[in-house]
Amino acid sequence: MSKGERERLRREADASRQRIVATVGEFGTAARATKDDAIAAVKRYAPIAGGAAAGLALLKVLAGRRHRSK
Repeated sequence: MSKGERERLRREADASRQRIVATVGEFGTAARATKDDAIAAVKRYAPIAGGAAAGLALLKVLAGRRHRSK
């Protein structure tokens, strides 16, 4: 293998390594953005879900009292 060929292969390997690093960085950025979106959605809808759960529990308690009082 000639010195020129080794240099060419080294440059190709370096370019491939840089592309891999850039791709991993893009995946990391996308993963962080997805996580941030999911957390924002949970924070936005958690009070609604909590209120709905509390309302269902209250209905269940009231329905149970109505059946016991008969």
